[in-house]
Amino acid sequence: MPARLQLSVNSNFLSRQVGARKDTGQRSDGSHVLMDSHVHFHSCFDQTSFWDMAALNFREATLRLSLGPYFTGVLMLTEASGKHYFAKLRTDVEQQSTDSGWRFCKTSEESSLVAHRDGNRLVVIAGRQVQTRENLEVLILGCCEAVLDGLTLAEVVGNTCQKGALAVLPWGFGKWTFGRGQLIKQFLQSANRNNLYIGDNAGRPRCFGPPALFDLATTKGLFILPGSDPFPFSDEIAKAGSFGCVLEGELDSNKPFESLKTLLQRSQSQPLTYGCSSNLALFFWNQLRLRLRAFRRLCLV
Repeated sequence: MPARLQLSVNSNFLSRQVGARKDTGQRSDGSHVLMDSHVHFHSCFDQTSFWDMAALNFREATLRLSLGPYFTGVLMLTEASGKHYFAKLRTDVEQQSTDSGWRFCKTSEESSLVAHRDGNRLVVIAGRQVQTRENLEVLILGCCEAVLDGLTLAEVVGNTCQKGALAVLPWGFGKWTFGRGQLIKQFLQSANRNNLYIGDNAGRPRCFGPPALFDLATTKGLFILPGSDPFPFSDEIAKAGSFGCVLEGELDSNKPFESLKTLLQRSQSQPLTYGCSSNLALFFWNQLRLRLRAFRRLCLV
């Protein structure tokens, strides 16, 4: 039987909970996996606070949903070209030089690590974020190696599935409308469920309602994997682990990514989503900050 990973946030973490959302009434005494499928670690983040807040967010979700004491919190890193935070974590493990207060341990997979601190555990899965030739975004989950930008959408998804990684087409403001939205629609109409998923994220304004492409994906049998998608601002450090989905079952602590894929493939229905997406004011504020940040970087070139 796979080893059971239990994440139990200490009382100091729990004392920091503010405004916990309404309990849904779901209850279970079994084991569950809570997965945030779209996570960035930015250079402005403090490592200890980042992992601490992720642990707190997973614990808060289990309390809100009454899932029981046994669960695993999984963070899917999605690193853009030139970013190699997971590789650094793995190197630090080999050199025993981690300084975040968390202890990272290798598994039998190159794409996963297990983090420990004060009795708390998190599973960290490597992943990449690539831009396609059509200027669309694809998340490649369970992948350590660098992936070139500029390939077509079909090439990126095809290569990802052949490698046994998970390909996720994440919602993006502007990228899911007009011409590019039509490209995604055409692609989904001919897609199959083999390691392909649709991504929701916490930055999508909830007042917009679910995109029409979510409905199309559902009719094709594709699952929607939510993720927190933290922006590169210091006040976004508390987002990791706050928006994701719940899978019933356990992970093998030696092969967490492979066992996670098995849980997804065995699921007969869309996994339960926890957390909530952005309000409209925060959405526009973040869009403004992103554009100002891009403008400043352009001016420095």
